[in-house]
Amino acid sequence: MNPVKFFFEKPETYLHKNYGIQVRAYLVKNIVPKQSRTILDVGCGNGGVSWQFLETHHITFLDFSNNMIELVRSRLQAKGISNNSLVSTSVLDFRPTEKFEVILAIGVLAHLPSVEEFIRHTTEFLIKPGGTLVLQFSESTNPLTKFYLRRNYNSTYMLTPINKDILLMQLKLRGFIVKQTIRYGLVFPGMGFLPDRFLFFYSLLIIKSGLGRLFGSEFILKLEWNG
Repeated sequence: MNPVKFFFEKPETYLHKNYGIQVRAYLVKNIVPKQSRTILDVGCGNGGVSWQFLETHHITFLDFSNNMIELVRSRLQAKGISNNSLVSTSVLDFRPTEKFEVILAIGVLAHLPSVEEFIRHTTEFLIKPGGTLVLQFSESTNPLTKFYLRRNYNSTYMLTPINKDILLMQLKLRGFIVKQTIRYGLVFPGMGFLPDRFLFFYSLLIIKSGLGRLFGSEFILKLEWNG
């Protein structure tokens, strides 16, 4: 089995700390265009980021972890929601018959074998002109990211380092225009042992204080595709 797929087939391994998903959901809330109606949530996990758009958007939840998709399915059934789509496959193998107004790829890029291939493939099912692509990633040149990447080398697979400048060049070559950049995240080694509730409010404090914009290791890019 693909080592990345193997890792995410155990949701508790990834979801045992939930504050990161809460922070991402908080930041993405005002990024998704209100006039859009269709969202593809790539690497949706338990649906924690896009769940907030269920009342106003049709969401396609995509994840190559069957167990993650089952988590989303269970949550939807518990709420009596049935008008959304669930797909269990790799985004690079995804071949939809429709195009989407918004594609979310939150915390996905570092787990892909080729970011450039992902960008190219994404353009096949994003509407043009004006489709919105939202990317979240850790900047590989940031000291905090370097530390966590080194630590990850003893895991089941190596994360793909994401250099923001190179990523922006790849996006520009494919016709994407940056509409908004959010920099955040200042979680130091050892803080992961603290309670989720504390880490969530600490993260919000870092965002609102402006420290995240100066020193944060995480980025969210809102991009518009004009082909």
